[in-house]
Parts: sequence; C-alpha cells; structure tokens
Amino acid sequence: MIRNSEEEIADYLDINDLADFLLRLFDSWDENQAKATVENIYLRSGCSTDYKTVRNLLLKHYPGADIKFVEKALSASKVYGPDKARNEYGWFAKIDAAAEIESYLESYRKKYYKRPSFQEWLSKKIKLNSRFMMFAELIGGTILVELYNIYASGSVQFRMIDIRLVFVVLMATVYGTSIGMITSFLMIASLVFAYYRQGSNALLIFYDPGNWIPFILLMVTAAVCGYVKQKKDEDVGFVKEENETISEENRFVSSLYNEAMEYKNIYKQDLIGSRDGFARIFEVVQRLSTTVPEEIFAQSIPVMEDVLNNKSIAIYTINDKSARFARLNVASESISSKLRKSINLDEYRKVFETLQKNEVWFNTDVEEGFPSYIAGIKSDNTITVLIMIYHVEYAQIGTYYTNLIRILAGLMENFILKAWDYQKAVAARIYIEGTNLVKSDYFRQQLGIQKEMMKNKLTSFRLFKIEREGRTLIEIDDMFRTKTRNNDIIGIGDDDNIYILDSGVNEASENIILSRFNAMGLTCEIVGDMA
Repeated sequence: MIRNSEEEIADYLDINDLADFLLRLFDSWDENQAKATVENIYLRSGCSTDYKTVRNLLLKHYPGADIKFVEKALSASKVYGPDKARNEYGWFAKIDAAAEIESYLESYRKKYYKRPSFQEWLSKKIKLNSRFMMFAELIGGTILVELYNIYASGSVQFRMIDIRLVFVVLMATVYGTSIGMITSFLMIASLVFAYYRQGSNALLIFYDPGNWIPFILLMVTAAVCGYVKQKKDEDVGFVKEENETISEENRFVSSLYNEAMEYKNIYKQDLIGSRDGFARIFEVVQRLSTTVPEEIFAQSIPVMEDVLNNKSIAIYTINDKSARFARLNVASESISSKLRKSINLDEYRKVFETLQKNEVWFNTDVEEGFPSYIAGIKSDNTITVLIMIYHVEYAQIGTYYTNLIRILAGLMENFILKAWDYQKAVAARIYIEGTNLVKSDYFRQQLGIQKEMMKNKLTSFRLFKIEREGRTLIEIDDMFRTKTRNNDIIGIGDDDNIYILDSGVNEASENIILSRFNAMGLTCEIVGDMA
C-alpha cells in the first residue's frame, strides 16, 4: 500500500543528484559556522512522473505484484520555503528518479540477483499443500492403498485396520470436503473391486443393503472430516481477515500519528524560530531581568521594536497617583524628537478606562495625536507606566498583534514592579540617610544607563553641576524637594558638589532648567560627567 494517490508525483531523489549536492555542500563547508548555526535544506527532486506510471513500470517486471494506492492523499503537498540548495549551492536535480526505475531494477539484478538452482526451483514449485502435491498424494495414495489391500489381505493383524477409511480421513482432514469426497469415491471403487475379486457381482453387492454400510461410512467420514477442516480454515481465515483489518487500522492510525508528530515538530520549529516564538520570549526575559528600573526601560524599547516589528514606541511614566502629567521616559529614535516630554493625563481619561480592565486600548476612531495602541502597567491597581505604539501598518491591526502587545506589557510589568520593590527594599543603600539624595555609586550607575540610552538614541538627558557653597545636605534636599521631578536624580560627587541628572532634557529645554536653578540663587552649569 502506497500512502499516495496515483495522480500524485512520485517525488524521489536520484542517488547521483544527492551525491552531487553533498559534494557541493562539503566543498564550501565552514566548520565554525556549522557549529554556530543549524539549518534545514530541503532537496527538491523536480520529478514529473506520477505513481500510476511507476506502478505500470513495476508491473512490467513483476506482473503478480499487488500495488495499491489511497483514493486521496492523507496530507497536502509540503511547502518548504526558499530553494536554498539552488540559491546558495547552485544545485538542482537533473534526473527524474521515478522515470528511471527500470534502470534501477536492472542494476539491482546485475549486482544482487542470483538465479535459483534446479533444486530450489523444484522445492518452490512442489511444496506442501500445493495443487500438484494434492493430486500426487491422491493418486499415489490410492495406488498404495490398493497394493496394500492386495498383498496384506492375508495378514490377521492388518485386517484389524481399515486402510481405506484411514486414507479417507487423512485426505479429508488435510485437503477438505471436496478432496475427501473424491477420495471416498475412489475407496468405494477399490472396495467394489475387492468384492469382485472375492467372487461377488453387481447384483449381490447392490441388492444386499448390508454391503452399502461401508460405502455410506466412507462418505460420511469424508464429509465430517472435511467439515472439520473447512470449519478450521474458515476460523483461521476469519482471524487472519480480522487481524489484517486491525493491522490496516493500526497502520492508518500510526500514519496519522506520525503525520501529526511531523506537523508538530514543524510547527514547534517554526514557533521557536519565529519573531514571537519561545526563543524570542526567552530573549525578552533575559534582557529585562534586572533590578534597575531605568535599565529595564532602556532595554524594553529595542526588545519591543524587534518583537513587534515597529519603530515608533514610547514609554511614559506616572510617578504619583495624584500627578496630572506623565513624563516621557524612553522612545524609539525615529519619533523621540517629535514627542512631547510630558502629556496631560486629563486628555487620556477614556484610555485609562480601558487600561484599568487590563486591556490594550486601540485607536478605533483614529484620533489625531493619539497612538494606535496603548498598554498600561499597574502598581497597586494604579496605572504607573504607559506603553504607546504610535504608527502601525495595516497588517498589524488585529487580535494577534493586540495579544502580542499584552504579552510584552505583562512581561515588562513583572520585571519593573519587582525592580521597584527591590529599590524600595535597598533604599538605605541608595539614599543618603534623611534625604532624597542618592549616593555616588548609585548616581554613577544611573548616569551610565542614561549615557547608554542616549548613545542608542532612546532618550536625552543633561547633567547639571550645582556649587554646594557650604549648604548642608538637609538644606539642599529641602531646596530641591519641590523644584525637581520625581524621576530626576540628585547626588553628591567626590568634589562635594551637587549633581542633578535630568532625563528627557534636550537643547531646547536645558536653558529653562538653568534659568530655574539660577532663580533659586544657585551657581549651576551643564557638565559631561560627574567628578
């Protein structure tokens, strides 16, 4: 049974074509690259011969072959994607293997086929239970029985055994009712011949009912033994047929199982290798797995750009439940210069209604100035982070893309909340006791993160140096408590001066910050690094 329909193409590959591909493959083999990457290369045979033609070619050489096909193929033709063998190695199949099946048979016969000897041929033709042996045994057995009765009739011992009845039992038991009845008629003829030899004639034999009993017993014996043989053969045949049916069902189920496993492996491979597959999710987890919130925000933009295939993503943070504005934290390079550094939350009230339900908001009305998608991150049941995707393609509008955004937002929420909790737990190691001023080690860490984000064009910042001029840390903390934003970082340098790390500040807004500090009576300047 071939698990294809006879109209399908017999997609076989010639061994010479395979050898040619392997030669091309190993000729340009790069061992280091082979260890680093694994790829699937599917060889396309280019055959045009269908299975019906293959069957006809086989039947020319093996007329007794039973070749069956399914009415309809179990699986559709597989699509293997780009032809890497041709594009990268310049290989393509030159031989239609299915059309050359006769040459393969001839080659096989020359190398492996051995002509059977006369003894092997005779033993194959004359075998047990064959038609030839059946008639040979019937004729030969009849002759032997007759000779036995002629030459052993004078022996008292052998008169105790009816050899004719024994022969009928044997033939009927071995070959069935038909041969048994033929044997019984032959033995009846033998018995009639024996009566004639003893001087009886037809009238004495057939008009005396007592002479009929042996004839009747021979036929009854043949019928009974033949019935037993036939009943046994029918039972065995039924069991074989049932077994064949079960085997066929098992093969069918096994083929379905193997096909399902094949599809499962293909889908698993595609899923793992896809943009939003397990490997990508694992990469997201690795890149966001940190206890520094700013570093999570820095990594989240390239991660989401890669997974969502979008270069217009921004993240705004809301640092206080009572805040009226959300501050821009990081954004994609292509839109960072166009975005507002803060947005009025009153304009986004309808968005918050959707985000509070743990859903992704979609700009169904195409409102100008609003992103296409907005996802939220909640802390203590309050929205604290807004993830905005501004420009999307038509193909990115739908449930699939929405679920992808929800998954990424959920991963980010998990890590950012843990990072905030960690920062609260280690506040004593971050802040100078009794103030909101951070220690120099933590300040340098945050400065390094901001520099890296600015290098990647995810954000902008300015580092302000303020002369301390004899002020205590408590006085400085009181001065800046209401004059800076919650996400501004204030620290003290090794030169005992105060440094303020203002994220989201660019050339257009840096003078505004300088003017504010000068109005407070502070000596202030923009520097490139912390002393």
